[in-house]
Amino acid sequence: MGMFSSIGGLVGGYLGMPGIGTAVGGLLDSNKATKNAEGMQGQVTGMSEDQYQKALPWDVSGQFGGIKYDREGKAVSTELSAPWQQQMDRLMGRAGTTADQIDKYSADPVEFGMQLAGKRKDLMRPADEREMLTRESRGLAQGTFGTRGFAGREQAAQEAIHQRNLGYDIQGYQDALRTGTTLRDWEQTEREGAIGVGKLPLQYKDLAKSGGISNDPYREDKVLAAGNVYGAKQSVYDEFGNLVEGMLGGDELFGDKANRSKWLGGQQYDLSGVGYENPNY
Repeated sequence: MGMFSSIGGLVGGYLGMPGIGTAVGGLLDSNKATKNAEGMQGQVTGMSEDQYQKALPWDVSGQFGGIKYDREGKAVSTELSAPWQQQMDRLMGRAGTTADQIDKYSADPVEFGMQLAGKRKDLMRPADEREMLTRESRGLAQGTFGTRGFAGREQAAQEAIHQRNLGYDIQGYQDALRTGTTLRDWEQTEREGAIGVGKLPLQYKDLAKSGGISNDPYREDKVLAAGNVYGAKQSVYDEFGNLVEGMLGGDELFGDKANRSKWLGGQQYDLSGVGYENPNY
């Protein structure tokens, strides 16, 4: 029992209404406790703000670059040191060059394949012509040029060249597909390398957060205590309201005199007058 509850009990006993005295004293104690709870709540709020500020990450830097935190704009940015920025620029430059080659050589693999096949045919054309002249010279020397046998041998030679050129067409298309795949792999490798370099400053993320402190282990207990005090205050108010309502007759406050009187602690209070009747006297 608090100090004010004790005083209220004495006053209520003096007036012959101990219930009222105790309730009033309890309310006074509750007001004092409420002020303590409000002060505790302020401490908890201040503690939370202080820990929030201390838990904010720091700006950090190292050999790879650094991380910067904009607390006002709530933004984070990273930057590379000069050597690593140059490395990233080279990787991105090579990726761009490879992308241009992809557009040039493998945008249409069929067309590119025909170009490759045409170059192979061009390389073989002088040799084909020399062989044809050799066959004609031999046929003239042997007197077979223009004969059916010479024509048959010439047709077979031309069919062999046609089959070879068809193989060049197929090979050219396959080479075009492989070229496109290779170029795209190169481009992807260069880009992944650039992305990897760009992530190097993120290695300092844990260091940036190393200044933060853990929460106060008693924080939850303090908040709970503040809530309990507020709850106790409400309970006292409810008890006082119920007591007064019981003494005044609840909803029948304006009824007859009999209904305005209630028995409490062996005494019958007459609220319509200045005194009370004690049935024991």
